[in-house]
Amino acid sequence: MIEIKHRYTGAVICTGVDTLTAVQDAVRNNVSLDGANLEGANFEGAYLARANFEGANLARANLARAYLARANFEGANLARAN
Repeated sequence: MIEIKHRYTGAVICTGVDTLTAVQDAVRNNVSLDGANLEGANFEGAYLARANFEGANLARANLARAYLARANFEGANLARAN
């Protein structure tokens, strides 16, 4: 079981068996991933429409072929993300 935490406060945002499952469950349940620390996560081919990644750390994340319609990346760190 993994915990996805806020990048600044350390508060747990969501949990899951792996990062992808936790994030997809959060998106399905309209849980904001605002400020989440998702550095290096692999979201290749994931369905993440309408996800709120505002201020999240997605540095070095793999977003190849992910479905990101209406996703919010305002202020997110996407350095070296694919």
